[in-house]
Amino acid sequence: QARRRIRGPYRYGPLRQDEPGIQALVHPHDGNPGFRVAGQERALDAEELAGVNGHGALAPAAWRSFLFYAAWAQALAATTGSLYFSEIRDFPPCTLCWYQRILMYPLIVIIAVGIVRRDHGLYWTVLPLSLAGLAVAIYHNLLQQGVISESINACRLGVPCQAKWIEWLGFITIPMMSLTAFSVIAILMITYAASSAIKITRKG
Repeated sequence: QARRRIRGPYRYGPLRQDEPGIQALVHPHDGNPGFRVAGQERALDAEELAGVNGHGALAPAAWRSFLFYAAWAQALAATTGSLYFSEIRDFPPCTLCWYQRILMYPLIVIIAVGIVRRDHGLYWTVLPLSLAGLAVAIYHNLLQQGVISESINACRLGVPCQAKWIEWLGFITIPMMSLTAFSVIAILMITYAASSAIKITRKG
């Protein structure tokens, strides 16, 4: 497991119970990495956070919060785009389109509320919805490209799911844009979840 040094006597890595002075590791409610030494709990100070990777990169709390803002912007763009195609361009959404809308539209509110509340466990709600939407989008793209047989087509009535209302550059379709949007949100949440698993211990 890779370990990155930071300024001061701390480093990333698994908790070592035999190190003197460290009773437990904690994550304070503000989301910054922290620790408890001799019963005194505190977060890392600005200098320690600024030196996380030794190259002046953004502190963990800063760049991790950016992931939620990026996911919200992607959800907003996807929702605005879908409404543009249906309400302005008059492209009627198919059954699979509605499934993807149901999974995408709530993310705008869910992520926004999570950002306001500084909910660092927000990815537990967003990730399942984005992965479910990604699965539907993959199925829709495979169906539209003829990889999946029409005999298992979910759009038996109404607007055909295979309809290509747009095909920019020869491959960019509405289902492709949906797949991209769900993929971006899922990757951002997975990145946040992976970074949350990092712990800090005291150097012996």
